[in-house]
Amino acid sequence: MAIKVGIAPDSWGVWFPEYEKQTPWNRCMDEMKEAGYDGVELGPWGYFPNTYPELKDELEKRELSLVAGTVGGDFLDDASIDEMCKTIDNIAALLSHFEEAKYIVLLSSMYTDLDFILM
Repeated sequence: MAIKVGIAPDSWGVWFPEYEKQTPWNRCMDEMKEAGYDGVELGPWGYFPNTYPELKDELEKRELSLVAGTVGGDFLDDASIDEMCKTIDNIAALLSHFEEAKYIVLLSSMYTDLDFILM
């Protein structure tokens, strides 16, 4: 039985779809492949390309498989849940194009010192 190992962009310090101090998405993907990973999850929605043709091409260039998407928020807040549901719909539509992408990871909000991260 062959074991495939995947990784998420948060291992590269990626927490936001766009933030100038984060590793650029293409470098992140390059380094994931260079490190020997087989699969990836999307990380924050909008960090990696979120259209099928572009994402497919970028993953294929690096021989990476998409296995999951991730969405997070406050599970006790109606507005947060509404926003998460919209994002889940978008993620699910994208994942439907990828055979191995069968999962959406739900993360509850957690304490983060954004002042430290955003410095």
